Amino acid sequence: MTPEISDVLIIGGSHAGLAAALTLYRALHTCVIIDSQTPRNKFATPVRLTPTWDGEEPDNLRAASRKELQAAGGTIFVNAAVEKIGATSDGFFEAVDSNGKKWTGRKVLLAIGSRDILPNITGYESLYTRSMLVYHSKHIFYPRYLNWRLNSYSHIFIFSNSQSYCKYAS
Repeated sequence: MTPEISDVLIIGGSHAGLAAALTLYRALHTCVIIDSQTPRNKFATPVRLTPTWDGEEPDNLRAASRKELQAAGGTIFVNAAVEKIGATSDGFFEAVDSNGKKWTGRKVLLAIGSRDILPNITGYESLYTRSMLVYHSKHIFYPRYLNWRLNSYSHIFIFSNSQSYCKYAS
């Protein structure tokens, strides 16, 4: 049964969106997770810094979280992109998915992740997250560093600040 108004519309059904939904369901809130099924991070590396999941594939963590939410009830999964979202005149939020269906909620939580925009350097994409470290003040450095330490490839270090790139090979 689809509730007329859910407590929270969660846009994005990967790790952050599922973790939020798990927390909200434990507090007895209803959620609609609208997810396009196209993760922002196509360079998914093994899970790090999550107890009992260290080294596992991200897809396994997402599947386990989704299974727990489905068993508990109170969460609706929508496999579609969000085409439009906005406030309604009565103080709610309305999201329209790519199938044209409207979803209404009291709150909206954006869990859409970020997308890496890579420089146009030959070979960069094929090495990214596998044998190079990229440090940027907006990135979380530790998980990528740990992945790098766990393999035995040669590495390229790229430290970026704004628009300049400086490469160091080791």
